[in-house]
Amino acid sequence: MKEVRNNLYIAKREDLTKTNEDDYAFIHATKTMFKGNKNEVLIEEDNHLYLNWVDSPDMKYFDFNNKGTDVFISILDFIDKWINCRKVIINCDEGISRSPTIAMVYMAKRTKEISNKDHVFAERDFSNIYESYWAGKGISDFVFKNWFKIN
Repeated sequence: MKEVRNNLYIAKREDLTKTNEDDYAFIHATKTMFKGNKNEVLIEEDNHLYLNWVDSPDMKYFDFNNKGTDVFISILDFIDKWINCRKVIINCDEGISRSPTIAMVYMAKRTKEISNKDHVFAERDFSNIYESYWAGKGISDFVFKNWFKIN
């Protein structure tokens, strides 16, 4: 688990055993932890946000019938809701693709701590903060295509 900015952490699924409910809010960016049915994309339960995401090389798995940008905006809103009162952990299975991409977009779009000029500049800046970042083709292509729609 690594803190990439104040109260914002990127984690692997196994890192969650080192946390407790009272101190954290969680974004589970992985199908392996999703609690809904296969037709749902996002479920919010108290201080948990569950995403039905597979780290696919095809960006259609992040678009969800043209609702993908809305999903990203909901994720950023969830972070905003919790970050001032709890530590926010964004986790995916390995902590190298989906969860760091969310953190990168948040830091570019909401806090302006890294470049918001475009996806390429944001990735460059974020890679200096989180060296393990290696976005999968599907999520990277989706964010690249929709960079200016996500706020």
